[in-house]
Amino acid sequence: NSFVEKYAEKSFWLEDVDAHDPATLGLLHRICEEFSSRACSVAELVKLISGALPQSVDSEPGVKWPQLVSIDRPFAAMAQTLLRRHGKDLNVNYQLPEVAWGFHCDFHRGLWSCRLPPEAESLLDRSFSLEDMIRSKDPALCLKKLPPLNATQVLPVSVARTGSDTLSTMLAPTGLDLHDHQCDARTLLERGAGHVIASLRHPVSRIVSEMQVVFNKTGHVGKTWAEKAYAARGTVQVDRGQFAKSAYYLMKKAFKSADSYVDALRNTSDPNH
Repeated sequence: NSFVEKYAEKSFWLEDVDAHDPATLGLLHRICEEFSSRACSVAELVKLISGALPQSVDSEPGVKWPQLVSIDRPFAAMAQTLLRRHGKDLNVNYQLPEVAWGFHCDFHRGLWSCRLPPEAESLLDRSFSLEDMIRSKDPALCLKKLPPLNATQVLPVSVARTGSDTLSTMLAPTGLDLHDHQCDARTLLERGAGHVIASLRHPVSRIVSEMQVVFNKTGHVGKTWAEKAYAARGTVQVDRGQFAKSAYYLMKKAFKSADSYVDALRNTSDPNH
């Protein structure tokens, strides 16, 4: 796909072929007329694609994203990057952080090959850093949801566990109810927003807030937002912090109590640190 993307004069996604969409027939007819050595019959093209319907990448049978990631994570990240680059939907719960880093393709010893930047390939092998987290955010996920903005709008920068949902509700009367953790201040301002507001909260309070979401008051795993997020997985997109809800579910699986979470947070040698 990356080779076609770079060198093909014209191309289309097979998943987009729809026998009931005139635009599909028009595209195939133009390609046929320009490159075919024989006359192109509209009737013949209609017959060839009859019954074809557009396919969702996420609904294809066979290997799913988690399985592909377990087989070859860099390949999965590059495949997801191609999807995002061409405007295809990708369930945010499955998107890898390496996607935002992009990838490079070229001929190597006569063969076409692609690879992630070295910094992206080693992302999971090094300690967490704020720089890596910011670099791994995908502004395209934010831009896809934003309408044209104007200078009269004041929009929230949704920093998780800082009262961001309350802030979004307060600012909704300015014209846009936005609660998206992928939207940073630069993206919103470059899109045309007049001002942005970000809420701040003490780090300890943020950690306590997170634990309250995942664990009940007794310190044991309860039926909380994390379980609801698991039940809704695959049916929700970016808005209202769904990416965070997926992380809450993973946190609930990894830790059996609030104490075990705090112990791992304190101990850098803990496997779950």
